[in-house]
Amino acid sequence: MIGYYVHHQGRGHLHRAMCIASRTPDQVTLLSSLPRPAAWTGPWVPLPTDTADDPLDPTAGGRLHWVPLHHPGHRERMGIIAQWIRRESPSLFVSDVSVEAAALARLMGVPVVVAAMRGDRKDPAHRLGYDLADALLAPWPHTVPEPGWPAHWHAKTVHTGSISRY
Repeated sequence: MIGYYVHHQGRGHLHRAMCIASRTPDQVTLLSSLPRPAAWTGPWVPLPTDTADDPLDPTAGGRLHWVPLHHPGHRERMGIIAQWIRRESPSLFVSDVSVEAAALARLMGVPVVVAAMRGDRKDPAHRLGYDLADALLAPWPHTVPEPGWPAHWHAKTVHTGSISRY
């Protein structure tokens, strides 16, 4: 069993997750606050939204991307992910893309794959997510490595080339 966190911004994360899931022999459970797509026939864990108009310390002093204090939706969302991990004991957790979901899975002893993104990812939150990942999934060719990445990120990067639903 593989858990796959799907970010709610846009539909690219979802399309990529569905493409990857269709190619793996393992059962994949998608966890997201997006509406479940009609085309998805596998397990789906709906997550509450965690948006906030005036969040309190949402970055934990600049160390993370989104951890607003005293936010019931965020607390419920992380609790559901933790309960799912505890109940299902997945062999792997893919985060596409949330440093916080990746860190939660790793804190619970689950190997983590993080969907890598191009560009400057040297802020503290991205460094944490990429450092704790067992593998980085890079949807670009290995012939065009990301410049400026530390050697230990390159060493654990799996270059897939582009991933398309078409």
